[in-house]
Amino acid sequence: MSVAGVELLGLGNPVLAVERFDREVSLEDGDMVVDRLHQEDMAQAMGVTGGSKYAELKGGSIHGMAELLRRHGRRPASDVSGLAQMVCLNYLVGNCDAHLKNFSILHGVRDCEEGALVSLAPAYDLVSTTYFPNHPRRLAMPVGDARMIDEVTPASFRALAADLGIRDSALKRLMAPLAENIMEGIRRAGEGEFGAVLESTPYVAEDLINNMVPRVGIMSEYCSGRSW
Repeated sequence: MSVAGVELLGLGNPVLAVERFDREVSLEDGDMVVDRLHQEDMAQAMGVTGGSKYAELKGGSIHGMAELLRRHGRRPASDVSGLAQMVCLNYLVGNCDAHLKNFSILHGVRDCEEGALVSLAPAYDLVSTTYFPNHPRRLAMPVGDARMIDEVTPASFRALAADLGIRDSALKRLMAPLAENIMEGIRRAGEGEFGAVLESTPYVAEDLINNMVPRVGIMSEYCSGRSW
């Protein structure tokens, strides 16, 4: 999965620095040159105003995003797979605020025969809202037939595969590594294996892991292929 680069910086107060993925930096004759890439979030791409970013698209928002990537993407199969992974990761970490403006596309070079081809932008704004007890648990986009994060069942993922336009078996292959590795990955990140952390980060990571246990169990059950 392509993810925006991010680091914790100690600048007096801790700062979360996220690298822009809509810029390309190069050197020309010893000078730094910054090119701006044409980035468009999914709300813009679908003609939805920012105030309606939680609106469900006709036929379903996840289905609509997958169809856009399939029709206009340079690598439609890869991009739809990436979208599936982002949706599943948001579910696992407990992100109920993954709305249309939290998914984006990058426009490529215009081709006179095929039109402007796009690619799925790296994942960004990956947060755990369920970590905060008072945050609503209604999903910004349904996962299959589930509107609330606690209502997601293994059967919901079968419906999600249909929304994405991919085989049930393909979604399981994409999800299995997430379900198997995410808790250990968060633990290692909390201990500072991948970059600087705060003194409190290991404890936050442990709380987040405990928060995720039920959802990891549901996804693992779906991936196992047991009847449900």
